[in-house]
Amino acid sequence: MTMFLSQQGYEIFTAGDGTEATRMVAKVRPDIILLDVCLPGMDGYATCQKLKEVTLAPVIFFSAKTSESDIIEGFKSGGDDYITKPLHLRELVLRMETRLKNASQPPQIKLYQDRSLTVDLQRKKVVRNGNSIHLTPLEYKLLVCLVRHAGEVVSHKVILKEVWGHCYMDGITNLSLYIHYLREKLEDDPENPVYIRSEWGSGYWFSVQNEE
Repeated sequence: MTMFLSQQGYEIFTAGDGTEATRMVAKVRPDIILLDVCLPGMDGYATCQKLKEVTLAPVIFFSAKTSESDIIEGFKSGGDDYITKPLHLRELVLRMETRLKNASQPPQIKLYQDRSLTVDLQRKKVVRNGNSIHLTPLEYKLLVCLVRHAGEVVSHKVILKEVWGHCYMDGITNLSLYIHYLREKLEDDPENPVYIRSEWGSGYWFSVQNEE
């Protein structure tokens, strides 16, 4: 499968278990993920849940487990597709291309909500632990930019263009300052943020918090 996908023009990264896969995805930021259910240690279902905490990339399961309950569990854990073995490689590529096409469309996120934080883009309201959070207009625009690209690293240049309208002198310094302001208001521990994460030398990203 690896050789076939390489011949189709895909750059391939492989991991031996779920823990390694989660670390790799957070670092490499792949466009799509192929995931076996039967993995050593943490199984594919649990791995998928962990992956969805760090990426919005589509996850396609492939497995020898073919029962209806197995397939349902794959989708419940966050999978975007489920293919049973034996694999038909041309079918796999077609499914990958479909998922990549869907994933490339701009996200239309209007509401982000978990147990601690709600960001309602329609009502322009931010609530943390049941309390409304006051954000300045620039802080709010910055948060909206990150939430609309949730799970994706947004480069400094893109953020500056979307929030400030242009890349001006000392823009990165201002951006870092406003990221600090947001973390102070949204994070339990601003020094160890769970929502507004840094990608060193590249940009920032909003981490979606999956709940059990």
